[in-house]
Amino acid sequence: MEILSLIGNISNSTRALKNRNYRLFFCGQLVSQIGSWMQSIGLSWLVYRMTGNPLLLGTVAFIGDLPTFLFATTAGVLADRFDKRRMIILLQTLFMCQAFVLAVLTISGRITVLHIVALSLFAGLITAFETPTRQSFIVEMLSDREALSNALALNSVLFNSSRLVGPAIAGLMILSFGEGMCFLINAVTYIAVIAALFLIHVPGREKSDKSRGFRSEYREGLRYIVRSVPVKHLLILLVCVNLVGMSYRTLLPVFVKDVLNMHADGFGFLMSAMGVGALFSAIYMASRTSTRGLESLIPKASFLIGIGFLTLSRTDMYHLALLDMVLIGCALVMQGISSNTLIQSIVPDHMRGRIVSFYIMCSMGVMPFGNFLSGFLVSRFGISRTLAFNGAVCIASALVYFSRLPRIRMELERTERVA
Repeated sequence: MEILSLIGNISNSTRALKNRNYRLFFCGQLVSQIGSWMQSIGLSWLVYRMTGNPLLLGTVAFIGDLPTFLFATTAGVLADRFDKRRMIILLQTLFMCQAFVLAVLTISGRITVLHIVALSLFAGLITAFETPTRQSFIVEMLSDREALSNALALNSVLFNSSRLVGPAIAGLMILSFGEGMCFLINAVTYIAVIAALFLIHVPGREKSDKSRGFRSEYREGLRYIVRSVPVKHLLILLVCVNLVGMSYRTLLPVFVKDVLNMHADGFGFLMSAMGVGALFSAIYMASRTSTRGLESLIPKASFLIGIGFLTLSRTDMYHLALLDMVLIGCALVMQGISSNTLIQSIVPDHMRGRIVSFYIMCSMGVMPFGNFLSGFLVSRFGISRTLAFNGAVCIASALVYFSRLPRIRMELERTERVA
């Protein structure tokens, strides 16, 4: 019986992969995401190696992520109005071109901070439109709508499997060939996801009423968020936690060099340790069969993120830092999947792109401000105090959300009864 139960759990954890469209998308994204993580690690290390300035490291991250905050909600309206698959193909092609230009400039030795800033801004603009479009496209790929929560969790398994592999490869590539090789490999990997998107066939959807106007549709999405107690409080929590919790890309290069006295390989393996925790968390979330309890899982994960940052601020031991990164990775993914699943399970289909875009803005969109803030705090107060501050913010935000849980649960139960 235990063996049959185990087989059933595994089957349930991968049920979205039975869909041909999603299976193609999953395989293409897996290859591409490994390359994306290699580029992310290579770029962070390149900036810090060239400048040695944590504030500039945060500034570059700020410039690259700012367009998501500014334009994600615009992208959400467009995603509800136009063909998502064609939009994603175009945007992925632009990603490939950006990575190739970055690779050529770096390998040829002509790369400058100005080049990095310009290309980061270009990639940020693409991300601002691609992420909400891709997230809201998932439901259109699935023939079984009940598999949506599983597909979202498998997306995180994919993302974090690549985070486990990509940074470790990147660290070794940087030591052996330099950062340019990471960028070149990333450019090549986009071929996989573009090919998969061309092979995906989705049924024709009902055309949106474009006569209503862009502003009218935008305001409709905003009104829904203000009136929905679960969505409103969740987005507020995400803003607070992701403002500081997602700044690890800015903080880790400084922590590795200044506290651990290590090089790119240490940075890569710390990021991979984060991927280990994230992967286990994603697999657990994929095995869940219900959205019940997600509203309480979200603040618990936020609390654990804070604990991870506080512990990291008090250590200079590499092995303990690895364990901290496992915890942070696990908690970040648990929070992310729970939040995304909860929102997509209650949002109306005709507003999915818009509400998901607000979710993207409140999670990824606040990252530039967090990166800039963390870079500033490190330059003024040091890496350890900055990590401790970020941890305290995550814990305080989680406690405030806990105090709102009774009202959130009442609203969720009312929504289920209406549905």
